[in-house]
Amino acid sequence: MRRKHLAALAVFAIAIVTWGCKHANAEVQDTDSGTATGKTLVVYFSHQVPYEVDGVTGASYAPVDTGYASSTEYFATYIQKQTGADLFRITVAEGHYPATYEPLAEAAKQEHDNHVLPKLMSHIDNMDDYSTIIIGYPIWWYDMPMPVYSFFEEYDLSRKRIAVFTTHLGSGLSGTIPTVKRLEPEADVVEEGFSCNGNQVTGKEEEVNGWLKKMGY
Repeated sequence: MRRKHLAALAVFAIAIVTWGCKHANAEVQDTDSGTATGKTLVVYFSHQVPYEVDGVTGASYAPVDTGYASSTEYFATYIQKQTGADLFRITVAEGHYPATYEPLAEAAKQEHDNHVLPKLMSHIDNMDDYSTIIIGYPIWWYDMPMPVYSFFEEYDLSRKRIAVFTTHLGSGLSGTIPTVKRLEPEADVVEEGFSCNGNQVTGKEEEVNGWLKKMGY
């Protein structure tokens, strides 16, 4: 999905993740709970840069009890609390992506254009325990970030239900639900995803609740 460089840079702005203090651990956070549809895992990817950088580049963030979180992380933790799911963050090696916006955008574009699958540093040992995976990510260059591709490459999610949520700066789900279907052809991928403009995060809780309710939560 190659587009003009300047237009794509605007969409990529959601890549910046601000996190003023502590952030979610890469290990699965087990709540020992589930729903009538079985145990649920909320999976998300976000990349962090200093809060000051976010202010310069115009990326989105949301206030939380511990400081500021990326819009993707904000929704992931909210969904985890609403569903009683476990929580897992997709991580790559420290330093894999640059810590400032323009080099980060260019590195992500090169990775995307060459379909490079980065090595993941966090892993799930008990994927068989889960029947539903709710996965969230920012839209980078009109697509899923490549670490999310790495996640789908690593795990066979056949016979599991998969639901998608995204944060963006105007591109919505950006056609990524069909991509998930292609990567996990034996999974039950929910047709309706949830997407939110990263600059309009707060006050969207009822919309998230409505989406979750349709899935039985």
